[in-house]
Amino acid sequence: MGKQIMCAQKDIAQTLRENYSNNGGIDFIKEYDAGKQNFKKVSKKQLELYFDWDIQAMEELKRNNLL
Repeated sequence: MGKQIMCAQKDIAQTLRENYSNNGGIDFIKEYDAGKQNFKKVSKKQLELYFDWDIQAMEELKRNNLL
């Protein structure tokens, strides 16, 4: 829907859950690269590495078709 949402990595499951039904879900996730001072899209492989320890986040990422 053209809306940008910012959150900390620890809050990803809650953010995905809140925006799944209300706003049509999340299309992609970006992270900030401080060295280049810009945002870059996070790949599915990288998302798996970031959140493999967080079961709730993994479930929400799969539900949003991000994994």
